[in-house]
This record gives sequence, C-alpha cells and structure tokens, in this order.
Amino acid sequence: MAPLVATLTLVLLAPVAFLLGSLVHINRGSCGTLPCSEKLERNLSAIDALAVYGTALTVVALTTAWALPRVRRWTTPRLWCSIASVVPSMVVLLLVFETPSR
Repeated sequence: MAPLVATLTLVLLAPVAFLLGSLVHINRGSCGTLPCSEKLERNLSAIDALAVYGTALTVVALTTAWALPRVRRWTTPRLWCSIASVVPSMVVLLLVFETPSR
C-alpha cells in the first residue's frame, strides 16, 4: 500500500515542485546589479542540488519500494523507501516557500 500512496503523491507533488523550483530562479533577476542575499543564494543552490540528486533518490527509493517482496518481513523497509521517495519533492516545496524575494 505504501508504494502506491507514494506514487500517487509523487504524481501530484513532483510536477508542482519542479515548476515552482524552476520559477523561483526569477528572484535572482530581481536583485539587479546588486548581489542577492545569502539566504536566497543558499536556497537556490539547495533547490538545484535537490533537482539533480533528489530526482535520483526518488527514482531509486520508489523502484526499491515496488521491487521489495510483499511479505510482512519487508513492510518496514518498503514504508521507509516510500517515505524517502517523497521527501525531496517536499523539501523543494519547503525551500520555495521560504525563499526570500531578494
């Protein structure tokens, strides 16, 4: 059940995280000739890193969650892999909503 919930959550969450994560880079243009704030640069770097490494983590964790046997012994690892597959998208959304405008 956990991989199915994670997959359905990712179908809704991942495109929104990708879109908003891409749009938040527009904030860098609002700085003009002045250097942007350190928090803005830090959040943009984290979003970029999560776009690369988080996608790999999501694919590996979700594939592992679906590939593990459906027996009681593997319930906990399947649950943790399902949770790990959703975390990068959620962190990107959290970073997007905490990004300062300048």
